[in-house]
Amino acid sequence: MDDDGTAPVHVLIVGISRNVQVGHLEEIFGKAGHVIAVKLGARKIRDGAALIEMEDAQVNSHALCLGMCV
Repeated sequence: MDDDGTAPVHVLIVGISRNVQVGHLEEIFGKAGHVIAVKLGARKIRDGAALIEMEDAQVNSHALCLGMCV
């Protein structure tokens, strides 16, 4: 939880190209709100997937729409 009592939002994106890099996802999802972290190719995340941690739960629906466009 953050200092204000809100929990970060985690957005899982699957089916992305291996050419996509962390900076690409930070730029795209940064349009929906503050990106805390991007995990691409982490041990628990399968190939072609990324986990994006965002600061504000209110951006969840906007981030989801962006994720459909990646």
